[in-house]
Amino acid sequence: MDDGGSDEAAGDTADARVASQELPAGPRPRDVFYSLTLGAGFSHNSTSGEYVRFSMWKPGTHGITLDLGEQHGGGESSVAVGATYWRNLDPKTSLSLSGGGGSAPFAPRYALGASIGRPFFDVGFTFGAGYKKWHDDNYVTEIGVGAQRWFPHWIVGGGATYSQGEPASFTGWRGGVGLTYFVWRKTYASVSIDFGKVRNRDWNYDVRGKGLNFGFSQYFNSTSGISVSAGRSLDIDTYGVSVSVFKEW
Repeated sequence: MDDGGSDEAAGDTADARVASQELPAGPRPRDVFYSLTLGAGFSHNSTSGEYVRFSMWKPGTHGITLDLGEQHGGGESSVAVGATYWRNLDPKTSLSLSGGGGSAPFAPRYALGASIGRPFFDVGFTFGAGYKKWHDDNYVTEIGVGAQRWFPHWIVGGGATYSQGEPASFTGWRGGVGLTYFVWRKTYASVSIDFGKVRNRDWNYDVRGKGLNFGFSQYFNSTSGISVSAGRSLDIDTYGVSVSVFKEW
């Protein structure tokens, strides 16, 4: 679950280490692999959260990720669950489907999403759409596109998302650009900048504006490590920090 800070804070750093869903380092006789992540976060507006994430995948073929999280704030708590399934349709094309939901007030009643990724001219593109329905019957629909270009020790990426929904028939867009330095399966460090317009400042339906995010991941050994991310919104003066540990086998 969102820790109340930047939900796009350098989770990209941790995601980069498994972006291609390759095998953990070292000899492995099996063809199915697993990872477990435990994380916690907080923001300066007195919200906090914890989550656990379990993934299993067959490299280059398909995989699934399961999420369970809890968020607290203002004397209230919400629990949410989610699942994401991905499959390579061919050597260059991947499809991802996600769904989940949770309890009020912080989690949507349900959320659905889908995306498809394919490289063009050495740049990996992702096209996606999502829908969230809240317990008060408000909703948000989003359509977005992202792109990444990998170099020997750098990843350059960016994307943009258009949102529309209720209350007040709000519309808006957000985007971002980011840069990650990495030593494969050892160290990852990233910085990203958010931009866009805030059309509705209700926390449920905020269309992210200007923000700055940082992330760092470090492997302790070939299969486990720690990730730290931090983000600050410059439009509504919020910031958050999250820490997670992960193990692959």
